[in-house]
Amino acid sequence: MNSLHLIELFLVVAGVAYLMMLAGVAKNALEPKRVRRTCPSCGRLTDDCRCRR
Repeated sequence: MNSLHLIELFLVVAGVAYLMMLAGVAKNALEPKRVRRTCPSCGRLTDDCRCRR
């Protein structure tokens, strides 16, 4: 019976954590990490790089 309570507690805590994460993403408090790519020859961001054009 004790392990059943632990499983239930784990599921409730995991559900609350998931909902808090969704709320943070919805409020733009959490953002997925964006990879910033740099050009290997000039060192600028790939959006600003003009050496390959």
